[in-house]
Amino acid sequence: IFKKNYQDLIMSQFYKAEDGSAINMHVPFISFLRYVVGTKFSKINYHFKPMAFFCSPCEIDFDYVSEVETMRYDLIESFTRASSRSSIRTGRDVRAVKVLEKIKDNRDNLISLKPYKSSRSAKDVFRDISRREPELIDQVYRKFWWDFEIFGYTIDDYVVKN
Repeated sequence: IFKKNYQDLIMSQFYKAEDGSAINMHVPFISFLRYVVGTKFSKINYHFKPMAFFCSPCEIDFDYVSEVETMRYDLIESFTRASSRSSIRTGRDVRAVKVLEKIKDNRDNLISLKPYKSSRSAKDVFRDISRREPELIDQVYRKFWWDFEIFGYTIDDYVVKN
């Protein structure tokens, strides 16, 4: 659905030939970043907005915070923790029970998943982009700075230092 809804828009407005992917193929990540920083939050899908945009993270007492870098393990851990809550154990939340059963059934498959197309970390990808377009990484940081602050990331981890 995302590809259908966003590929043509991103490729027509934010793609450059040196981005590394041919038109009608996959949207290069660098083109996607240009789209995100070049589009008002009111105009983009909520999946692409900062977490701070949706909620008041400082007002919520989180039990668990996951990171994309460890998501497959964190997913299992968070559902394991959720399954220990009484409302799920007693079967009052049928949807949660069904999700937990799927997670349990697919635990080994989730853990064995390889990162999508690459074993490179997010930091490596952003460092590569910062070599090519340092101003783009700065724009990403400025647009998502609340998430950097809230979740303890720094821009220094994502740029090439001279």
